[in-house]
Formats: sequence, structure tokens, C-alpha cells
Amino acid sequence: MKKIMSLIDVFVWNSGLNISRSMQYRFNFFTGMIITLLFTLTGPLIQYLFFTQTKGFPGWSLQQIILFQGVLLTTIGLRNTLFGTAKTQFIGLIRRGEFDRFLLRPFPPMALLLASSFSLDGIGTLIVGVVLTIYSIVKLTLTITLWQLGLFILCILFGLLLSAALDILHCSIIILTVADGGVRGIMEAYLKFSEYPLEIYTKYLKIMFMSFLPIAIFVYFPAQILLNRIDIKVLLTFGSIVVFFILSSFFWKVVLKKYTSAGG
Repeated sequence: MKKIMSLIDVFVWNSGLNISRSMQYRFNFFTGMIITLLFTLTGPLIQYLFFTQTKGFPGWSLQQIILFQGVLLTTIGLRNTLFGTAKTQFIGLIRRGEFDRFLLRPFPPMALLLASSFSLDGIGTLIVGVVLTIYSIVKLTLTITLWQLGLFILCILFGLLLSAALDILHCSIIILTVADGGVRGIMEAYLKFSEYPLEIYTKYLKIMFMSFLPIAIFVYFPAQILLNRIDIKVLLTFGSIVVFFILSSFFWKVVLKKYTSAGG
């Protein structure tokens, strides 16, 4: 427990440092945020055009899809804010031979890396996502109970746990290859599947996205919960994420033993 609290302190300190650095160049920061906001809005706009020009998505109205987009942007924003620099930072550490210093600190190296990965680049996306989600809830006249809110937050937390597990897996592969090796592209393509309702996929893909590769936790289940369409299968997804995280952590420990330091 003491180490966890210390890691939280590290996260808060690094976050404050990152914010301070960004505020030194306020014009660049706010210009970047405005550009991010405008770019982020293209997602809902594309979905709107797609929905109005086609038959849409089975079981989803246009306003419900806007809610789906709001949840999507919220989760992407959170992920990029909390773990935004993890992979690029790790690649740099490995290439420069500086990862050794993480091994000398009194914390698990991966936990320390994730605690040092705060980035303000995701704030714009997060703001748009929260505003769009609240707007959709009001527009759809949804009544959100405390039970729904609690389950929604739980889904978001499990989504962050899955994001951490994917980052751990990615960093493990980087140690083996001493490069990205195209893994980032594969993972980004995999995450793209979470940006659409499961109803458009085949039966077997649905099962896979709820169990073996549980990306349904990112957007689909949180949106369904807000729409009061709670699916008991979310429990299967929770369990799958815990297993995925444990396996990723185990793989990381195995790979870390093969790490060759800068000194050989």
C-alpha cells in the first residue's frame, strides 16, 4: 500500500511538472488544444454523415450514436492523458540505453513508467467527449441512476486497466525487438474495432471482443449502461481484462530478464 501511495505521489508530481512545462508556452498550448478540439469534432461529424447517408447501425438511433461518440472520445482522452507518453518514452529509453536507471529505483519499472506518462495532449479530446456525452444524455432525456453511474465508472476504470495491459505488452515487445517493429500500427488497428457498436460485427467477432480481446469495455459497454441496456456479459469482460493484465505483467517479467543493459 505504501508503494502504491508513493507511485500516486510520483504521478501527481510528474503531472504537475508536465502542466508547468506546457504553461511556459501558453500560446502553443492553447493553439494546440484548439486544433485538437477541431480535429476531434470531425469524428462525430463523420459518424453523422455516415448515419444519414446509409442505413446506420442496427439497434442504434442517430442520437444514441452521438452518445457512443461522446463516450469514445472520453475514453480516448483519458487514455491519452494518463498514458499518453508511455510507449514513445519507453522506446526512447531503450534506444538511448537509459532504461537502466528505472531498474535502480525502488519501484517496479513498468509501474514507474506508467506513473510518468501523463500528457496534456489528450485534454482537448477528453473535454469534447465529456461535453458530447452530457449533451446526449440531456437530449435523450436519460435518467442515470447511481447504480448506472457506478457501473459506468467501473467500466472506465477497467478500460484504463486494459490500456495499461496493452502498454505493458507493447513495451515487452519493444525490449525484444529494440524497436517498435510495426507493433504500434497493429495495436492501433485493433483498437479501431472498439470505435463501432458490436452489432455490426459477426457473432464470433462479438464474442472475441467481449472475451479474448475485450475492447468492448472501452466504449460499447459504457454507452450501453448509460442507455440502460446493461448486459450481463460485461462481467465476462471484466474477468477477461483481469486475466489479460495478469498475463501481460507475467510476460513483462519474463522479457525483463532478457533485457541487456547499456553496459552489456
